[in-house]
Amino acid sequence: MSFYYKIAGFTLCCEEGLDEASLKALKAYESEPVEQADIHFTFHFNCLGLPEPEGELVTEIHARRWYRMSDGGYAFVDQADVISKEIINLVRMSNGFSKVEAWFCPMQMLSLDVEKRPYHLMGEVLKYAVLQQGGLVIHASSLAYDGKGVLFSAPSGTGKSTHTELWKTYKPGTVIVNDDMPVIRIENGEPLLCGTPWSGKNSINTNVSVPLKAIIFLKRGKTCSLTKMEPIEAVWRIYDAVRKPVVSELASEALDRIEEILQKVPVFQLACDISEEAVITAAKSIEA
Repeated sequence: MSFYYKIAGFTLCCEEGLDEASLKALKAYESEPVEQADIHFTFHFNCLGLPEPEGELVTEIHARRWYRMSDGGYAFVDQADVISKEIINLVRMSNGFSKVEAWFCPMQMLSLDVEKRPYHLMGEVLKYAVLQQGGLVIHASSLAYDGKGVLFSAPSGTGKSTHTELWKTYKPGTVIVNDDMPVIRIENGEPLLCGTPWSGKNSINTNVSVPLKAIIFLKRGKTCSLTKMEPIEAVWRIYDAVRKPVVSELASEALDRIEEILQKVPVFQLACDISEEAVITAAKSIEA
């Protein structure tokens, strides 16, 4: 049995292998079957003796090694530890990430009670596909109000989620698009803010896509003020918040996406407290 999902403009198809919690998280994104999905996932479980990919090693971080394959695609392996060197996961991705095949070792080897690896892999691969086809995944909390999207970014603990919740209190009709890792996708030259199921520990997300009208970086303040950022500062603040792939040739594309977004979307810094005034001040970014 195959499952189909429409997420951030991409149709994803996967065979059986998703646990009940993953199916529940994805339910709001279910779609009708299509002849050819944008990304097709195939999962294999309880695999032992997994081989090293026959490709060019391009990067290694922690216990994961990435390879560039001869067909233009990628593969990565996860190693058990530096002593055994046993491969516990193998993932092969075609050029453009349209086909993804994964082999997973038995859950018992990793002391896992629930098989969440397929679900997490789907979110990771979507990040690469979005980047190659005109978009970004960014660490932020985001909302939709009156058909307009606003994205709030800041270091962890600054109050991104608190601020978007304030909008729900003071701006009835506000919808949280994604509370942790929203997608910005450029479609016909226009940036769209898109919800995805992968939304951090709070799992707050909505299956919507709306025009992105403002990006706001938060900082705590005793009074509320909204200041438009200079372009060069905006570039590096966004780049710092983007979920970048570890492969440098993919990560470098992020700057191209940021440049496209900044041609259409203003970036602000909001100094604020936790009050209705903070929402009123932030809303000025989309009132024009």
